Amino acid sequence: MSQYKNIIIVGTNNTGRSFMAEVVLHQLCIENHMEDVEVVSRGLVVLFPEPVNPKAADVVREAGFAIRDFQASKLTEADAEAADLILTITTDEKDKVWKEFGNILGEGTEVATLSEFAGEPVGIPDPYGKDRADYESCFITVKRMVEKCFDDRIAG
Repeated sequence: MSQYKNIIIVGTNNTGRSFMAEVVLHQLCIENHMEDVEVVSRGLVVLFPEPVNPKAADVVREAGFAIRDFQASKLTEADAEAADLILTITTDEKDKVWKEFGNILGEGTEVATLSEFAGEPVGIPDPYGKDRADYESCFITVKRMVEKCFDDRIAG
């Protein structure tokens, strides 16, 4: 049984990497009968709800993952307060979460980058504005890190 019940993956605009990580982690939880774990993704700079980047959606679908009715959403105080674990895509995003929400995080809430939590030495390159191959490479990296986090830290 996971110690984490409310996991939020945070990116900048919530239309690419954070979305990819949410989809993978959500499916892992379902496949492992961990329906009591809520997984969502949020962005730090979301001015209005928008759909996922089409290249990101295509790569995720073609890898066999289901995409729920997805709209980019901004991280709110209520989200941060309820979270057990916040995984950011970049160190800058982690710093911003601490700066903007650190005073309201619940006791024991962990905040780390996805790569830190996975024990990986490098971050996740941003494919925004690049070609499909960059999105595919990004997804492979995100999927590997999420699976490692799940196996080593979330399901364990």
